[in-house]
Amino acid sequence: MSQTSSDTDKFDNSDLKPSHTKSFKWESGRKRERKEKIKIVKKKEREREKERERERKVKKGKGKEREREREREREREKEREREREKKRERKRKIIKRKNKEKIRKKEPFSLHCHF
Repeated sequence: MSQTSSDTDKFDNSDLKPSHTKSFKWESGRKRERKEKIKIVKKKEREREKERERERKVKKGKGKEREREREREREREKEREREREKKRERKRKIIKRKNKEKIRKKEPFSLHCHF
């Protein structure tokens, strides 16, 4: 018998009562309303904080993105400079060749014919 009474003492049956039989006080309703309002306010504050955090991350991301874009632009500029240098070099070679041809035409034939 002692075991069965200890088992019933351990078992909490307050959740098994039907809701209409539970005592309800007007003050407790006000307390509940206050708690719900506080919960709502805290929830909104958490949402605002999350939004601020997202904005910070976006700003950091934009900074990183700007840096990446600058780096890409530097690379593009280097590539353009290489292309310009190639064009200059081609022009130099063409001018050198033309100058050699002009000189050959002016010189007598014997100077560039080696026997």
